[in-house]
Amino acid sequence: MKKFFIILIASSFLEAQNNKITPKKVNNYVKTLCADTYHIGEELFTLRSMKIISGFLPFFITSLHFDNKIHSHFYDNQNHLNINHPSARLNRFIHPLVVKLPLITCAILSLTSKDEFQQRGMRMFVIGAVLKIFTKELIKSLCGVLKPGIARRPLSGFFDENVKVYNAFPSGHAAFAAFSATYLGLYKGPIVGIPLGMYALFIMGMRTAQNAHFSSQVVAGAGFGVLFGASSFAVFQKTKLPENISLGVVSDGPSRLGLSLTYDF
Repeated sequence: MKKFFIILIASSFLEAQNNKITPKKVNNYVKTLCADTYHIGEELFTLRSMKIISGFLPFFITSLHFDNKIHSHFYDNQNHLNINHPSARLNRFIHPLVVKLPLITCAILSLTSKDEFQQRGMRMFVIGAVLKIFTKELIKSLCGVLKPGIARRPLSGFFDENVKVYNAFPSGHAAFAAFSATYLGLYKGPIVGIPLGMYALFIMGMRTAQNAHFSSQVVAGAGFGVLFGASSFAVFQKTKLPENISLGVVSDGPSRLGLSLTYDF
């Protein structure tokens, strides 16, 4: 988690490139960072979030009934062996470094982009991603203590069949992939959202086939990611125009009105 906070703080401090960093600016960056984090938290408790949760809830409840049946296709309970597992070549595509490529890319753009809105958009992605990771780890820690059935990790031939672990809810891989697909899909449109959405589905299937999660846990992870992605983008959408951009009403005749957009260089 430390490396993500380092990226987040660095991107906040370097939001205004080519400007000298002063104590006042650092103070403003920290205030903005705290405010953005707070506003994302606010967006998590809106009607839109309730719609997202209610949309995923039927899929989660349905998948709970099929967890054991799906798991039986990838695990031999009698011999404690994994079966029908994905190839090592496919596993490379869900390596943590590959899954987090959007975060790495957005963190770099938040530091290097000369476009103020792109810089803020990328920085908001980083803030939302870090907040999602922190919340996910908190939920997993609570599940490890409370040991609810929905958090039990499925049996795998790689681990002792007599040891039960309760840290699989929600799926972190699915959550991050769904977060990236949601935020960047809303930010860049279908040309980015559709491929990332398909990749998120691929990750959900792979994590289930690897016996890393039950199907219900990857569905919960996807819903979790969509929730944070939509909330983070909602905060970014409220970004105001810079002070040197102004909108106005103009008239070139008695009954002809129009809008003017001016930029003060």
